[in-house]
Amino acid sequence: MLIIGGSTAAISAIEAIRLKDMESKITLVSKEGHLPYTPTALPYFIKGKIEEKRFFLRPREFYDEKQVTLVLGDEVVGVDPVRRTAATRSGRQLAFDKLLITTGAVPIVPRIKGVDDKRAIVFRTLEDARKIRSFSEKSRKVCILGAGLVGMQLAEILTEKGLKATVIEAESQILPRNYDEACAGIIEEIFIEHGVEILRNSRALSFEPTKDGISVVLEKGRTVHADFLIVGVGTRPAIDLIRESGIAYNRGIVVDDSMRTNYPDIYAAGDVAEAKDFFGEEKILNQLLPDAAEQGKVAGLNMSGEAARYEGGINMTTFNFFDCSAFSMGIFREQPNTYFARVESSPEQRKYRKLVFDVDRLVGAIFLNENVSISLLVNYLKKKIDYPLRKEEIDSDFETAIKHCVYRHFVIVQSL
Repeated sequence: MLIIGGSTAAISAIEAIRLKDMESKITLVSKEGHLPYTPTALPYFIKGKIEEKRFFLRPREFYDEKQVTLVLGDEVVGVDPVRRTAATRSGRQLAFDKLLITTGAVPIVPRIKGVDDKRAIVFRTLEDARKIRSFSEKSRKVCILGAGLVGMQLAEILTEKGLKATVIEAESQILPRNYDEACAGIIEEIFIEHGVEILRNSRALSFEPTKDGISVVLEKGRTVHADFLIVGVGTRPAIDLIRESGIAYNRGIVVDDSMRTNYPDIYAAGDVAEAKDFFGEEKILNQLLPDAAEQGKVAGLNMSGEAARYEGGINMTTFNFFDCSAFSMGIFREQPNTYFARVESSPEQRKYRKLVFDVDRLVGAIFLNENVSISLLVNYLKKKIDYPLRKEEIDSDFETAIKHCVYRHFVIVQSL
């Protein structure tokens, strides 16, 4: 068995395979020269909360125990499903009977003049995190391109380190893929209170080197000066290695509920996979750590001969910042004639809560600075439990709506 890519999905697959199969040979190939780690830990490494020696998903002894051969620092550049071989950049030809692709995602590099400047760091890898950590120790100002989750995490971390942070976002709100506009607005105010400058509806035209740093030229004529720049505008699935292979792909590698591709012995899992949506049969990219682990487990079990099915991806975000916490899951934006919501917002108290329903089922939620049992809430949504109240009742009394989830189905706000 061959696994391409060192990731959470890869580790989960190895553990699942070895539950049923201790005999098959497993080889894991990773283009980075380190043991597998998850990019979601990188901000904590920059913050100094995780030492580098504790950064990796599993110690080397894990791979010895699971009888996994590691090939590190060599990138797979092509896959031949017919000959069942994978070619690496160094010239290796690796044979496989079953293949799992867990190559994850790569950063989107905007086509902006100056993006290759040494002070412009496109953030994704451990090496990138080392650069940011090094720059932060000798800098006063940082500019961050992109107000997604990673960009805002870095803004908080570097502000706490004493830097002046400016965040540039092309869209009309921060965290557009994680929270609705109202909740994002409250989060933005908290960041501003802590000294972070946020420029929404702003597009960068070029990055210009200066004597002691870098300048970001915006389309509206403003220029932002900083000691260094972090580019975090998003990622795309790392599918270049299969583009000429005949393996089906769209935005990511297309898989069925068993994580199989259009070739029965080739699987994909994690950020690279385009898999079933929990709310329907549509294929989606759901680049979240819990989903990567679940997809890897499902793929591993099927590779070892045990039937397993993936239930579908659910969007979930937990964001801790400046002693605040925000959580969202599922479909968190209401839609006319489809999804309706019950909202309570207290901007002055920096609190927000929202439940979104499809007829009589909970399909999404947002909570900001509320005491929420995330595991119970997710379990409630996954079980697709019919909600006991009519829309009119939910509209009239938010507290009753939540209490029904708590007392009738053991879910949501523990303090009520």
